[in-house]
Amino acid sequence: MKRSDFFRKESRYTNDPAELERKYQRLLKEQEQQQIYEALNRQAMAAAAQGLAGGGGNFSTANPLGSGTIVFNGLDPTTIGSYVAATNTDIHTWLLGAETTGFTVEWFQYFQPDPPNTGAYPRVFSVGPNTTPLIGVSLEVNDVYVWPGPATSGSWAAPHEGRWAHVAIVWDPIVGDISLYLDGVREGNSAKATWDLDNSGGEDFYIGSDGIQTFTGYAGNITNFRWVNDVLQMTDLLTYPVPTTPLTAVPGTKLLLLGGSVANPVFDASGTQTLTYLNVNWSPDTPFI
Repeated sequence: MKRSDFFRKESRYTNDPAELERKYQRLLKEQEQQQIYEALNRQAMAAAAQGLAGGGGNFSTANPLGSGTIVFNGLDPTTIGSYVAATNTDIHTWLLGAETTGFTVEWFQYFQPDPPNTGAYPRVFSVGPNTTPLIGVSLEVNDVYVWPGPATSGSWAAPHEGRWAHVAIVWDPIVGDISLYLDGVREGNSAKATWDLDNSGGEDFYIGSDGIQTFTGYAGNITNFRWVNDVLQMTDLLTYPVPTTPLTAVPGTKLLLLGGSVANPVFDASGTQTLTYLNVNWSPDTPFI
């Protein structure tokens, strides 16, 4: 509905411009959500018609995005290493939006106990290079490092080697800190009152390495990698609800990376990003029973 038509209709109930604007923005958000749900349903029907399956579960309207995971080889990303990259211009827009809304990044990972890239500093994801990221997460021995810029905000013990683990990072601009949750428990938090996510320098969003440095390759499986421009944890800041079913695109979702199929191992269920990938494979392994 056009803005002028909406205001003319709703002015029968209130003449407060601020209230009219709030109602109009709420209508736009509802329409956007409906479009997302309809798109997911169309994808589910198309996948079901092709008979795609993974991880022991068929694509369906209940789980239109399948299961399974994306496998990264942990090698040099500048040569034969693997990564997934979101490189379109929308990244600049949605990262800037996160400065005011806050954000939640979560994923499931299975980190190989003996990765081939020995002694390296593998990046689960990074926006920008290892030395000066806008934001990134690295796994170093048994620790997780969160990088909100060129300086790390903390190092927390990570029970990630040789088993599935759920990781969530939440930045709440109201609380003024960034928290790291491992398997639902907050392992630590660091003060972070503001965030400058200016991506005008052209940095890309890489998963599985930073795409540039030779020592940043991640070895293992990643799935259900979701970035949401919202603070999703419950009122209890010490815990984060660990999902027991595959993630879906909730309002504010900017990227939802899932395993697709053998032929197409990478799938963005948010439908908002243009992805490129190199040397990644699909696996039927899944963190969900």
